Amino acid sequence: MSPEQVKSVVAVLLQLLEQTEWETRHGGLLGLKYLMAARQDLSQQLLPLVYPSLFRGLEDEVDDVSAVAAAALVPLADTLVNLLHLNEIGTLLKTLWDSLLELDELTASTSCILTLLSSLMARSETVQCLQHLPLVDLVPRLWPFLSHSSSKVRHSTLKTLETLLILGHTTEWMEGLASDLLRHVFQRAMLEHQQEILEHIEKLWGLIIRRLSLQILLPAACPCVATWLCMMMQPSRLPFDTSILIFPPVRKEPSESRRRSTSGPLGDASPVETKYFIAGTDHVYENPLHREKAVIRARCLAASMLGLLSEFLVQVMPGLTYSADMESPVECYAKLLLVHLNSRSAIQRTAVAMVMAEWGERCAAVTPPAVLVDRLHLTLTESIYYDEIGVAYARLLHDARDFIATLRHYRLDVESVFPSANASFLTPEQIQSLTGPITIQLLTSSKLKSKITEMLEDRRKSLSSACLQVSTDQNKLNNTTLSALARAVVGFRILPVHTVNPVVKPLMDSIKMEDNEQLQEFAARSLARLLELCQFRNPCPNNKILKNSCNFLCADPELTPKVNPEEMDGILMLMQQQRLAEKSTGGKKAHVDGDLTSIRAIEIQRRGAVQMLKSVASYFGPEMPQKVPYLWDSIMSIQTVEESSQNDAVGISKAEDLIQCLQILEVIVSSVHASLHVQVLDLLPTLCDLLEHPLRAVRHMASRGLAALGAVDGDHVLTIVIEKVIPMLGAIDREHMRQGAIEAVAYMVEQMGMSIIPFIVLLVIPVLGRMSDTDQSVRLVATQSFATLIRLMPLEGGVPDPPALSAELSEKKIQQRRFLEQLFDPKKLENYKIPVTINAELRCYQQDGVNWLAFLNKYGLHGILCDDMGLGKTLQTICIIASDHHQRKVDFELTRNPSSAALPSIVICPPTLTGHWMDEVEKFVSADVLNPLHYTGPPSERMRIRNRASHHNLIIASYDIVRNDLDFFSSIRWNFCVLDEGHVIKNGKTKLSKAIKQLIANHRLILSGTPIQNNVLELWSLFDFLIPGFLGSEKQFQARYCKPILASRDAKASSKEQENGVLAMESLHRQTLPFLLRRMKEDVLKDLPPKITQDYYCDLSPLQVKLYEDFSKKHAELNQPTQASGAAPAHAHIFQALQYLRKVCNHPKLVLTPKHPQFEVFHQQLKDQKSNLSDLQHASKLLALKQLLLDCGIGLDAANGPVDSSDTGGSVVSIHRALIFCQLRSMIDIIENDLLKTHMKTVSYLRLDGSIAAGARQGVVKRFNEDPSIDVLLLTTQVGGLGLNLTGADTVIFVEHDWNPMKDLQAMDRAHRIGQKKVVNVYRLITRGTLEEKIMGLQKFKLQTANTIISTENASLQSMGTEQLLDIFTLDGGKASKNNKRPSSSEPESASGLPAGFRVALESLPELWSEENYENEYNLDSFISTLNQIK
Repeated sequence: MSPEQVKSVVAVLLQLLEQTEWETRHGGLLGLKYLMAARQDLSQQLLPLVYPSLFRGLEDEVDDVSAVAAAALVPLADTLVNLLHLNEIGTLLKTLWDSLLELDELTASTSCILTLLSSLMARSETVQCLQHLPLVDLVPRLWPFLSHSSSKVRHSTLKTLETLLILGHTTEWMEGLASDLLRHVFQRAMLEHQQEILEHIEKLWGLIIRRLSLQILLPAACPCVATWLCMMMQPSRLPFDTSILIFPPVRKEPSESRRRSTSGPLGDASPVETKYFIAGTDHVYENPLHREKAVIRARCLAASMLGLLSEFLVQVMPGLTYSADMESPVECYAKLLLVHLNSRSAIQRTAVAMVMAEWGERCAAVTPPAVLVDRLHLTLTESIYYDEIGVAYARLLHDARDFIATLRHYRLDVESVFPSANASFLTPEQIQSLTGPITIQLLTSSKLKSKITEMLEDRRKSLSSACLQVSTDQNKLNNTTLSALARAVVGFRILPVHTVNPVVKPLMDSIKMEDNEQLQEFAARSLARLLELCQFRNPCPNNKILKNSCNFLCADPELTPKVNPEEMDGILMLMQQQRLAEKSTGGKKAHVDGDLTSIRAIEIQRRGAVQMLKSVASYFGPEMPQKVPYLWDSIMSIQTVEESSQNDAVGISKAEDLIQCLQILEVIVSSVHASLHVQVLDLLPTLCDLLEHPLRAVRHMASRGLAALGAVDGDHVLTIVIEKVIPMLGAIDREHMRQGAIEAVAYMVEQMGMSIIPFIVLLVIPVLGRMSDTDQSVRLVATQSFATLIRLMPLEGGVPDPPALSAELSEKKIQQRRFLEQLFDPKKLENYKIPVTINAELRCYQQDGVNWLAFLNKYGLHGILCDDMGLGKTLQTICIIASDHHQRKVDFELTRNPSSAALPSIVICPPTLTGHWMDEVEKFVSADVLNPLHYTGPPSERMRIRNRASHHNLIIASYDIVRNDLDFFSSIRWNFCVLDEGHVIKNGKTKLSKAIKQLIANHRLILSGTPIQNNVLELWSLFDFLIPGFLGSEKQFQARYCKPILASRDAKASSKEQENGVLAMESLHRQTLPFLLRRMKEDVLKDLPPKITQDYYCDLSPLQVKLYEDFSKKHAELNQPTQASGAAPAHAHIFQALQYLRKVCNHPKLVLTPKHPQFEVFHQQLKDQKSNLSDLQHASKLLALKQLLLDCGIGLDAANGPVDSSDTGGSVVSIHRALIFCQLRSMIDIIENDLLKTHMKTVSYLRLDGSIAAGARQGVVKRFNEDPSIDVLLLTTQVGGLGLNLTGADTVIFVEHDWNPMKDLQAMDRAHRIGQKKVVNVYRLITRGTLEEKIMGLQKFKLQTANTIISTENASLQSMGTEQLLDIFTLDGGKASKNNKRPSSSEPESASGLPAGFRVALESLPELWSEENYENEYNLDSFISTLNQIK
């Protein structure tokens, strides 16, 4: 909008603010808020107009209104201070401070007002205004908001306090508030659970401590230190004593001038006493383990805060003179610390040690008193049992004595095997000895009764388990406490004189066994400092510490592979990905509980080692080679590696050393100082050489090392990769080299993320070439890398070339970018001139399709031509096959190169279409270009055909025949393998799919107007045929795409799950886009008449209603035993029930057979009515079908009246001709016998169903199209719904409907395709209020899912909008197609058009089978017979 238009909108919004209704004012302010945020370019002009109204909004009596007013001013803070006069700014600030008195827990505007306040005060222009405000009175108004329930409010409060401290504001107000300020901030640190706020608290605490003078700080902090230490030591399960907490003064109730929009009584419930816990209460954590982690985090923060404070607490108070007999501040502070250090509590010792460690690390000049040093050294060596296990240990001791007494009671000589039996005190080790082999032997040798022996054995096991638990708890406490004490010793730089083992061991134990990552990180940092302190000791422990840490680093075989001389081939990366996919999809448990414990221990050990080595590299910085030569030499020794036979002990040892060095490099390279990068990058040539190492473990680690170096200097490393590693991909005769090279590229792509974008163009084509590698592992990794690069490709154009890119690579990049532009945008493809004669004139879009197919053919790619049904996919395919065969022939004649030798091609299609393909090939190209062979018939006939196969260059066969003769077809290397109606292989687990995927071909092409019919997993199966591994393994695809997409479809999906679903759908579309070409008829066939689809509703006949309702009652009774016994009756199955109801909707005759339990009853009723099942009145669909045919002019006499059933004459040619589709062949029989032969004898018709041999079906099609006197063609969807050209008809009638919407779409487009001159009318007969309505709703949802992945709106990256994807997951009812005339339904529907409960049930079902499968697997007669059992 122009500025004038914006001002007009503002004028309207300002008028809304003058209204009395608060909702109107609220709406007006919302409009101003978003308008001002969107048009900040006009803020200078608009702010003077809107500010008075926004300021009045701040004082509005309704809280929601004032909240929006404050939110609207927040982004305008900078403009405000520049435009407003100082008096106006002061008035605004005073208003905001005063409004804090009116806010409480339930006030909506709290966060907005605090954010606005801090934003304004952050400007230096407001300093002068604040000088006139009594901050000593205003700041305490913030205290209540430090404990507000909203984390946003707490954050805004801290930000406001920080603003007052950072800028040049006066600190006079702090003199009177210092104590309260420190107490409130420290208390918030103890109670807070949000990580972001804790970080803000630590920053604020540092500002306070440094801004306060010693004269103010010491009197304010000293009285509180003891309390703060106690708060830090608070047990996690005990609430704080409220007497040590500080609370703001009780505030008066908010005045009535500010009321909430959501009014209503809050009740008179009595107030509940609030309990305060360290790190918050349990309800804010999803997992108890998370709370324990938060408690440790709170203690660590408190230690950091008190450590900083300690630096000032030990300083002399200015103006105070200490006499000789007075204790110095540091001695007084040491006494306080010693109280807790002398305690037997692990928490107290740990907490005070953490404070001392932080104090020592921050203050290098501090020298602790000797008494504190001696006590620290002593605590590292003394052995005590901590108070925390006191209760458990007392119980254990009691149980042990009781067990000894019981043994004595049964006259067992316990003293002979356990001399300490009479001791008054037993250690856990002694109790463990008591429950060990000595007692087992004692019980075994006794002659007690078996029951008594079993009782004693149970008590022994129970005692042993309790003792083990106490010992474990003691060891954990001991490790944590001693580690903290060792940190304190290192922090103060007071190592023991004689040996450092008491300091080293606790820190190494923490690295090895500490479960908490934060404590482990602290131990790692202390070890780095310890190495510096020990450099000149003799003996020096540094090398041993580093060696053990490196061993810990390589302890996890999942991450650091072990050397196995037999494991030479393959790529380890693939195996790791498979394991991760199994974990994420909840696959089979690979480990028992004992194994899980050991695996967890190894993970902790490795994590600690990683932190330790990184800390060492960071701490020593540029001095690392001199001060820690062991670590530096470990990574630089990679350059001096010597080749050795990997099968001998020496070679294996060298390989293991090499792997360890590579592992160390990967871990520490990101922490190495920048001044050392040049030396580290000198390892690049060696790493490239190691990519062809015979051992796959070495190749794997070299690949990871290269990727790690990419984090140091990505441009340089990638340049080396392109110059040295990429050429290795072309080493056809060296498999190990290709495996190492592609693994290195894959890790570079994975690790570098967005940084790799400038080099994508140079990587894509070489990786693309390995997607057809002879080695499967290379092929799979290449396809995965290509898939990742493809997703990043759209970003490539917006990233400039790196400065260091050579001119040669820049030129190469320009050349290869052309290929990628064509890959992503088919409109940029060069026009392909077909070198052979095609007996047809290609339409423009068909030429585009041939261009695309030629592009795929040129670069050895494979794809899916998923044009809409009827656009000539067959013709386009024939063009590219014929062209390629001709070109190969020409090339071979010129070069005699075996790679250009003639190879046959194969087209695999449904049996109905094999004859159609023969006709099309013979019609469009001459036999000397493509000489097709129709491979069909019984086994004996096919055996004879095989002998002629070598004389033909194109074989046409059906899917089932290829599966049955797989040995023959898989023995041939094909040029083209084309799957017509390729969605047949959508289920990758079927024998048919597995058979098809065994065929070997240079070029693979799928033709399908409907590539996704039910769910996105079908797309994986199609690409598993085209480009195996491109979408990962099936488990990886499930984890990456299916799982988030399915989760987002759930009605209860969170916003995060919906977002993940959208991102997964978008990522899948972006990845598959280059290999899909989709055009719709309405976009490319402007001359094609429209297709009008209408739902024709009919009501069930009384007989059908009776059968439907009777079944519902009987089926409810049939299900009762299931609930009671937990097992269903033998033949009761949900699919049988669905089949029964569908047949009732079609015709009663389909279910009312002599085997039906009520056949005789209904038969007698009909007989009494002088009727029978063949009467049309009993089948509403037959009546509707008859009327439809008459409306179409089919079955009318010359005078346009209905033809009498006895009249066999009539017009020769009807105005319209119809296709009538059914699911069941038996339904076609009924239509033929009960309707056409009986009531519409003048209607001429043909049948096309399973009774017609596959070879004869094309003849039926040809006859119907060429003979206009044939009015109707009766078809089953299974046989006649795919691939056929039936443009002779202009009316399509569906008597039944498939659960899969794509099958119905395929069927109706038999008539609506190229060559059709008339408008095509599609009628779908639906029985109202029955299962069929639910089927149509399910069809709608599946269509939405398919169109999201593949549609013309998403035909290119430029036209793909995320909002289109998001629409799927909204709860709005789906809108019908604009051509549909569907009556509204009173039943509530979900997004899929289904009632919510029914939708969930239907979506949980797998894809329904064909009718034949159901008839064989779930025989309806046997199901109906079960109804006889219900009486």
